[in-house]
Amino acid sequence: MARRRKKKYRGQWCWCCDCILPNESFSGKGHAKHLCKKCAGLGVEERAFRQAERNLERCVTLEGIIPRKKRKQFEAFLTHGDPRIRELALELQKTDALMRSAARDERKEEEGFLTAREWGLYHFEDPEDAVPEEFKGMMLSFRNTEPDDDDSGEIPF
Repeated sequence: MARRRKKKYRGQWCWCCDCILPNESFSGKGHAKHLCKKCAGLGVEERAFRQAERNLERCVTLEGIIPRKKRKQFEAFLTHGDPRIRELALELQKTDALMRSAARDERKEEEGFLTAREWGLYHFEDPEDAVPEEFKGMMLSFRNTEPDDDDSGEIPF
């Protein structure tokens, strides 16, 4: 089997505009900084905004959920000095809450049963008291079944 070659990209990647540009678009020091000439001409505040925006987007998954491990890092953006970053963080936080509730509802529908807290199992001494009425009949029918008398040990086919 022949080896596959890696696809070679001509040029460099600029982190600020997130583009792969030809080498001519970078200055001598721009190659190492991964910053093209056009983005290097932007103001310091605009570059800081773009970097903070990238860092903020790294805290969020593709589904729009902020994982537990990244929440502490995300909360720093809620008190950021730039109001644009704070707005973006608040918007992402609202999206996170919506996506989490939608995922929770979907998971409940798929599982098709209530959690222990919703049933109120922790309030009762006897677990049968916590079982909803529609399931009690099913439980009694399983308990009242008697073993078969003709248990010969053979498997009927």
